[in-house]
Amino acid sequence: MKKLLTLAVFASATLVASAQGIFNGNTATPDFQYKIFDGGVAAAGSAYDAQYYIGSAGISDPSQLSPVGSVGNPSSGGFAGFFQAGSITTPFAGGSTITVQLRAWNSAAGSTYEAALATPGAHVGTSAIIQVANLSTGVATPPEVVGLGNINLVAGPEPATIALGLMGAGAFFVRRRKV
Repeated sequence: MKKLLTLAVFASATLVASAQGIFNGNTATPDFQYKIFDGGVAAAGSAYDAQYYIGSAGISDPSQLSPVGSVGNPSSGGFAGFFQAGSITTPFAGGSTITVQLRAWNSAAGSTYEAALATPGAHVGTSAIIQVANLSTGVATPPEVVGLGNINLVAGPEPATIALGLMGAGAFFVRRRKV
């Protein structure tokens, strides 16, 4: 009996682990077109990277999302600024809804979005956080990512600016009143 119970637990764990879904990560589709911009110019080619981040349905905090799929470059040429990620397999069950966000950064700042955030002056940007239907892997055409909106990459403040601001704020707190 114990062996049958163990076998049943492992079989159900295997089924849950293999229950994956997919979504279409292309931002240039016939009906919807979302681009990545840097200073008003389409961010394209190997100078930029982008990657999808996902989580379970209903997440609104971007820090709870995890990277999925590969890091890729936005298209250049006639499709400059579009991210052609193709079908992305997720660890979430097909038929479920997932939370999706596209993040982009300039590649010189690092190979991940987190590394780019830690780099002073790096250009980074994110799309809106949206909910997407996560279809089973047997579906020929996964749903398109609708509602991302364009991504505008912006430079973070320089560390010297932040340090000066903190020193000025600290001076207000440690200042003594002279009588």
